[in-house]
Amino acid sequence: MRFAKNLVLTAKKSRFKVFTVIICLLPQLTTGSPVEATTQQDWSRWELRVGSLNVWALKYVSKFTSERMPRIGTTIRDRQLDHVLLQEAWTESARQLIQVNSGLPYYHYFHWPRTVGSGLYDLSKFPIRPVYFQPFTMNGSIRRIWEGEIFAGKGASLTEVNAHGLLINFINTHAVARHSDTPSDTVEDKYTPERMMQYFEVMQTVIERRTSDAFIVAGDFNSRLTHHDYHFWKTLSSLEGIQIEDVGSPICTACPNIYRPSHINGGQLDYIHVSPRLKLSQFNLDFAEPFDSKSGRKLYLSDHFGFVAKIRVNEAPPKGLSQRVCQRFQSALVYLESRLVEHLGKTFNPPEIELPEVFKGIQDRFCKSCRIKDSLMKVRYYQYALSEMPSTDDKILNLRKQIKSYCSLFD
Repeated sequence: MRFAKNLVLTAKKSRFKVFTVIICLLPQLTTGSPVEATTQQDWSRWELRVGSLNVWALKYVSKFTSERMPRIGTTIRDRQLDHVLLQEAWTESARQLIQVNSGLPYYHYFHWPRTVGSGLYDLSKFPIRPVYFQPFTMNGSIRRIWEGEIFAGKGASLTEVNAHGLLINFINTHAVARHSDTPSDTVEDKYTPERMMQYFEVMQTVIERRTSDAFIVAGDFNSRLTHHDYHFWKTLSSLEGIQIEDVGSPICTACPNIYRPSHINGGQLDYIHVSPRLKLSQFNLDFAEPFDSKSGRKLYLSDHFGFVAKIRVNEAPPKGLSQRVCQRFQSALVYLESRLVEHLGKTFNPPEIELPEVFKGIQDRFCKSCRIKDSLMKVRYYQYALSEMPSTDDKILNLRKQIKSYCSLFD
């Protein structure tokens, strides 16, 4: 009998404990767990301040670097930028002067062997993880050695940062210049096919190497809005970007200043583009104010002006455009192939001679027709992936998925 009473008392206590647990859990069952609530991000308040500038820091060539670089750094600090993409930061001293004065603790420079470097330098408020560097296959000509392009390791770099809870990819790039022997208002120059190929390799980096759907592509494109190569880029990428230059407008990033002939308006050559996951909420031309040098002379920060942009999460991204984006991408590749074939026909093709192993790297770098052929192979590989022809090649199948994944960003 005593055993039975103890059993009933134990059962009552157990029911009380269960009831107590249910009462304690009731707010979480009705309103959602605290863990879930804290992980939900309010994207309407998310914002990133991003800058881009060609700093013009070439060793022995650029002027007043010891005065300009610290001032570029303090301008970055004064603008309270979260991340900056710089081009032509060729020297270690220039990079140090900018970084120390910028107040940004994290930075990364992309070196490239057997060149003077990429010139691509990222600084950030957030820890930077370098992901990839894509050197351009075509970059200048040995026959125009005085231009210096052949010695530059230009390309497209990709870094990632976790900014306020969102993983962001930054693609920094610097395309081949016109070198002033062609007026800036003409729609093409001798490097137009080459620049188009470089834009393709920027897109190749985005498609194959990105680690996030939220990405920013910025840099010195060396192409105006009216140029054929920039039209090609827009067709190829379908990305939203800063466009400030209208036909006949005096607004420019390659503007007349003390480093450029006073009569030459180079127009807008520099851009910031964003993926559909993001939007440009505000932007303005920046790094444009002159300052007093130690000698009392008015100096500009660089031979380019740059941009500062406020970027936010796009809470109303485009819908139903993936098929059109893929079609535009495919048509751009067809056009690029035709331009490269035409370019190859105008280029001296050296006889195929088996060289010793030690000379092969030199041949690949300075043989222009070799680099055009390599470029054609890359473009045709993408065309084959887009053709949907049956394939058992894992690389082709994976590339098809990557291209479709890019197009689906616009759905």
